[in-house]
Amino acid sequence: MLPVEHNDPINEKILAISEDKIEGFVGEPFHEIAERSGVGADVVMARIAAMLRAGTIRRVRQTLLATNLADGALVAWKVAEEKIDTAFKFMFQCDPFSGHVVLRSTDTLTAGSDYKL
Repeated sequence: MLPVEHNDPINEKILAISEDKIEGFVGEPFHEIAERSGVGADVVMARIAAMLRAGTIRRVRQTLLATNLADGALVAWKVAEEKIDTAFKFMFQCDPFSGHVVLRSTDTLTAGSDYKL
């Protein structure tokens, strides 16, 4: 069984990077954590999964912090078509930082139309 305590030396290295040191969205976040922490990518993924199952960490996600965006910032999301309704409902009902969430049924397929505002 893998250690799941936040103060385990390897978990500390992983959490130190994953909690505060990665800015923006990273294509391969687990590999980025591995590179910066000096812990192998397989170990990073296994440890994060174990801590998640144990409740040491609540969730794994990349997040835009609204407090770090400019006032009135406009953000576009690229969401798979089959997930768009779920994403919309979450943003509309649960995200306290989203003031205006719109899906337009009249949008046509054009360059960039797979991004939603």
